[in-house]
Amino acid sequence: MVSLPQPNVDLTVATPSPIDWKSGLNGAAAPAPGEVLLIPGKLTEVTARVKNNSQQALWVSVGVQGDFPESWFTPELPPGQPRNEEPRHGIWRENVELSRQQSLRFGTDYFALQPRETVSINLGFTLPSRFFEDPEALRTEQSAMRSHPTLSYGSEIFLHQTDDPEQSSAVQLIAYKTLQLYPRPERIYQKFLPEFYQESDFLGRFLNITEQSFEPVYETTETFWAYLDPLLTPKALVPFLAHWVAWPMNPSLTLSQQRRLIRHAVEIYQWRGTARGLKLCLHLCTGLEQQQIEVLEPDEREFAIGEITLGDQPSLGGGKAYHFVVILNPDSQEQLASLDETAIRTLIEQEKPAFCTYTLEISPLITPADPTATSTSPTPHHPITPSPPSRR
Repeated sequence: MVSLPQPNVDLTVATPSPIDWKSGLNGAAAPAPGEVLLIPGKLTEVTARVKNNSQQALWVSVGVQGDFPESWFTPELPPGQPRNEEPRHGIWRENVELSRQQSLRFGTDYFALQPRETVSINLGFTLPSRFFEDPEALRTEQSAMRSHPTLSYGSEIFLHQTDDPEQSSAVQLIAYKTLQLYPRPERIYQKFLPEFYQESDFLGRFLNITEQSFEPVYETTETFWAYLDPLLTPKALVPFLAHWVAWPMNPSLTLSQQRRLIRHAVEIYQWRGTARGLKLCLHLCTGLEQQQIEVLEPDEREFAIGEITLGDQPSLGGGKAYHFVVILNPDSQEQLASLDETAIRTLIEQEKPAFCTYTLEISPLITPADPTATSTSPTPHHPITPSPPSRR
């Protein structure tokens, strides 16, 4: 084996804000720079800086080894490095073979390090978002390496040198640093303390006991506004909100229709008994636009000349008193299929004046293939029997 001269190279590791893992509140022990806090679902970056203090260029490679699960290692490109361009020092690879005798779990390609040059390489670790909530996920992560769960994982960062990056005939270790990875749940309460106390792992674990008990209550109060919105509230609270605004629950309507009507109940009350209020209710119930809904009184019909059929009780001069016509004009087959005549009639009976009668008409769809599509005659309506007067 060919031995290479030992170069003058510095390898330093920069981690996020160090945490005092061992001491309590007194802070007697200084935090170690090689210890890294991992929060579930968040990327934690560690930067390895390599400086060549020698007078000749070197071919070096950075590698990572440890007992952490492989899925945790998620390195990032250097700051400002475009995603579509490969960084100068190469990319991270799994199961890197340094030579015939040596291999690492993760490593970069060999890259040239010029004299007096410093290169920064980013390492990334991401803990699964449900690391602490899902026992099965935790058991899966641990089964390959440990017989019981642990909250401390050891790892090392290696710096290797070679004389020929193509052949790797001679490879030697020239520097290394140790890292200790500590998975911890995110701590909210500790962030409200002075910065000095935020560095204590003991205090963080102590406050986490209270946090786990009260945080669900806190999250509920933070989103309490959603429980008062009929569109967002759980299904079990819909009758409560309906009772709150004195809106009658109608079993013939779907839950989504009930939610929309309850949300606009106060506005409906303001216009109850008018054509505007009825159109608003039908719009919320059927999903049709208000332009597709017509509420006509007898004297609003235009004068027509043509074939007229007189019924059993013909009338002149405005038609039947206290009577109106509701016309629905769906513009698609989906809208036509979604119309429930029973629910519509129930809603009209609820909103119209008690002494009024009405006729409900639903316009049929006209397709280009229909020979009547080019006709200039008015569109015929479904012959629906007028409703009897209400007895209220």
